[in-house]
Amino acid sequence: MIVVLRLEGALQSWGEKAKWEVRDTTTMPTKSGIVGLLACCFGYKRGDPAIVDLYRRVRLAVRAEKPGSLLYDYHTVEGMPILYNAEGKPKSGGNTIVSKRYYLQDACFTGFLETDPLLAKEIQEALCNPKWVPFLGRKSCPPSKPIFVETVDEYRSLEDAAMNYPSEYTSGSSQILIDCDEGLVVRMDQISNVSKREFAQRRLKYLLSSPRREE
Repeated sequence: MIVVLRLEGALQSWGEKAKWEVRDTTTMPTKSGIVGLLACCFGYKRGDPAIVDLYRRVRLAVRAEKPGSLLYDYHTVEGMPILYNAEGKPKSGGNTIVSKRYYLQDACFTGFLETDPLLAKEIQEALCNPKWVPFLGRKSCPPSKPIFVETVDEYRSLEDAAMNYPSEYTSGSSQILIDCDEGLVVRMDQISNVSKREFAQRRLKYLLSSPRREE
């Protein structure tokens, strides 16, 4: 069973190496980010082992309908006060942190989640009636359209669905990233320790498709 998702918004940000002052975004949604979105809809708290279980029970393919463009945001954050004298009084100024944050603007992706029928039904229910408001990678990136599209079972495989599912936008070739143990593409978005936010390598492969336009 395959759950079809629409990931579209004015801004999206899918970090792979996002730590400290630099918050990057990949060019296509990450599996850890999409599972995090689902966990938000289910109402799972950060560190809940159910998030890892959810990650392991789904296979993912993502198709770029509109790749969008990269946006850089100059962002400042108030740092911790710097103690500088015997009285322990904070130093005035000088502790502002400059944070580099990157986003995809005006992008749209179709996500395909392959899983068992029971979990597919639970995902549909969670997306249509989320416990918490879902977002596209960061809380500042709300979706512009409903995320759940439909559940389908007429395709032979996840790859078949990603290659041939009708497109609302594309008239040419679309880039696809799909889970593949023998894939040559490597991403650091496999959840290994959800409480410590630690990730391992995930293997994928690139495909190109020319799906028919949605009537």
